[in-house]
Amino acid sequence: MQWMRFVVCFPALFLHTCVCTGFPEPKSEPRCELGKFPCGSLPTCLPLQLQCDGKEDCSNGADEANCGDNNGWADHLQSQVVNPALESAGIPRDCHLDKPVVPYVCQCIYTHIKCDKLDLVSVPANISQDVTRLNLQHNLIESLQNNSLGKLTALQSLNLRGNRIRTLPAGAFKGLTNLRQLYLSENLLESLPAGAFQGLQRLKWLYLQKNELRSLHADVFQGLNSLNWLDLRFNSLQDLPSGVWCDHMPALLWLEMEGNDIEQLTPSSFTRCSSLTFVNFRNNSLKSIGHDTFTPLSSVWELDISWNSLAPLPIGTFNQLGHLKLLNLSYNSDMTLSLDLFFGLDNLTSLDLRGLEMPQDCQHSRVLLSLENLYFVYFDDFSSCRYALQARGCSPKSDGISSLENLLALEFLRVVVWVLAFFTVLGNSFVILGRLLIKNENNVHSLFIRNLCAADLLMGVYLLIIASRDVMYRSEFIQHALAWQESVLCQFAGFLAMLSSEVSVLLLTYMSMERCLIIVFPFRTMEPSTRQNQTCIACIWLLGLLIASLPFLIQSSTCFYGSSSVCLPLHLRSPYGQGWVYGAVVFIGLNMCAWFIILLCYGCMLVSIHRTRMRTTGQPAHKADWIGWRFFFIVLTDSLCWIPTVVLKLLVLHGVNISETFNAVIAVVVLPINSSINPILYSISTSNFKDGSLRIFRTRRQSITRLVSGNSTGHTTMSARASLDQGNSEGHVLIYERESTV
Repeated sequence: MQWMRFVVCFPALFLHTCVCTGFPEPKSEPRCELGKFPCGSLPTCLPLQLQCDGKEDCSNGADEANCGDNNGWADHLQSQVVNPALESAGIPRDCHLDKPVVPYVCQCIYTHIKCDKLDLVSVPANISQDVTRLNLQHNLIESLQNNSLGKLTALQSLNLRGNRIRTLPAGAFKGLTNLRQLYLSENLLESLPAGAFQGLQRLKWLYLQKNELRSLHADVFQGLNSLNWLDLRFNSLQDLPSGVWCDHMPALLWLEMEGNDIEQLTPSSFTRCSSLTFVNFRNNSLKSIGHDTFTPLSSVWELDISWNSLAPLPIGTFNQLGHLKLLNLSYNSDMTLSLDLFFGLDNLTSLDLRGLEMPQDCQHSRVLLSLENLYFVYFDDFSSCRYALQARGCSPKSDGISSLENLLALEFLRVVVWVLAFFTVLGNSFVILGRLLIKNENNVHSLFIRNLCAADLLMGVYLLIIASRDVMYRSEFIQHALAWQESVLCQFAGFLAMLSSEVSVLLLTYMSMERCLIIVFPFRTMEPSTRQNQTCIACIWLLGLLIASLPFLIQSSTCFYGSSSVCLPLHLRSPYGQGWVYGAVVFIGLNMCAWFIILLCYGCMLVSIHRTRMRTTGQPAHKADWIGWRFFFIVLTDSLCWIPTVVLKLLVLHGVNISETFNAVIAVVVLPINSSINPILYSISTSNFKDGSLRIFRTRRQSITRLVSGNSTGHTTMSARASLDQGNSEGHVLIYERESTV
């Protein structure tokens, strides 16, 4: 009997234990910091860049689960709509209708009659009353008679798609009390009479797309008490049906208005439409939406107002849409996002902002952080993902330059940036120091070269900043992207790059013009004095400072240079983004003009030197060839730097899609490469600089030798420079050869 006592007592004991200690609480997902997401119920958080990347990083694979954007219930509702073109697999293939009441030209399957593409001009008269599906699509039917369909009381689906129907008489479908689906798409309907669908109290899906409807009255929809789906896509409607049209369709869930000519939505547009869960006004002519327009749509799950011409929406436009899960605002070029625009969208899980200019004002950059349940978000530029770190599925994931993981996405970019930074800083520093130490130099020429190297050195500093930040943010860049692109250091880096680029361009242009005038017109041109050249150099630096500072002066935002992760305002991904005119004027206008001037100057100098050689003797021919090759490489390096940038800017401004990798190479490699090559072309490769550097090296070595040996009487000899006659054209050519004055 002990076991019976245990059986009786155990339930009471278990209940007592549960009441006293409580049932174990279900484990909830761990809370993760912003930008990281849990591995299901595991106590592990992974960053955004590891979510939905095709590799399972969580031990339970949670980081690769639920990666598809299936928000809303479009697929669910569409699955309930029977496609008349496809017969269900389980339906018998034999005809269950009497042969005399099936038109001989039509096919009969079970209780379905199919009369497609038979050039019928009217509805056949001898049709069985027991037919449940009648397919008359792609015929030549122009009108429906009042009594042509009324006897088909068992009919559930009627397809009149692709005919030539221009008018519908009132009561044309009267008697079809069991009709569920009506297809009138791809006809020539221009208007519908009041009561056109009277008697269709069980109709659930009404397709009127691709007609020529220009206006509708609310009474058209009388009697559609069960209608769930209304498709009016690709008509010419300029407004929603007048009157309280939703009163006639109390069960309406789905409204398709894509591809019409509707210009505005007002607070009266959706009066008593509280049952709607999906609303699509994609690709209309919408210019404005009233403040309380969407207030009646308290049950809406999906709202699509993309591809319109909407101006900035009033604050609180979506306040009452507490159930909204999917919102598509994409490709409204005039729309800007305000801080309070998304207030009240507590359940929003998917947001499409492609084609919109994201706010460049730093204080508005957190406009999306209030959407705590946001799961999917779509931008034009991956860097905008920094505005929505709480969204697990952010697209796109890279722009070619940066990715969610790294500031520099590609391995070769990281290597190239470090190499360019090293050679730019080292080469330009070496030339500046060498020019200061070398004696017997052309002071004016040396002054220009030192300033050119100083400008190029700034580009090296910029590259070092970008390279070091790439290392600092390695594998978690998107978590720091917002702070980085808003930082003073990013603005400063962009300022340095722009200052370096433009001062270098202006100096090279001035040097080319000055040398061209002296060589081409030796007897007509007086060489500028040192003071005049110093004044010109000072003006060039001031102009460069003005160009680089202009964004800070004309933009209210301090995030102009931070519009890209590498802090350069190239606008390759969003060609008409904020400040695009500035970028176009600088990179296309100014730089292209400079390139043409340099090309013209070197062409004139080469022709002049060639003519002088032809008139003189005693000079080896290979000297002229060497100068020609030198000119060629100078123009080539300038062309390789500026021409791709100009061409790329022109292409993106004309809407041409450019490879992301090509964008990255232009922005990170091609644009700064001149700064690392200039010291080689204008100094290190010249005989004058090499001889001077060699003399300094020998002098220092001999000084060290004397210091070590104690021989204080030793001295070094230096070769005397030949006296050159500067009063004729040949003299100027020789000076150019000796000093590589460019």
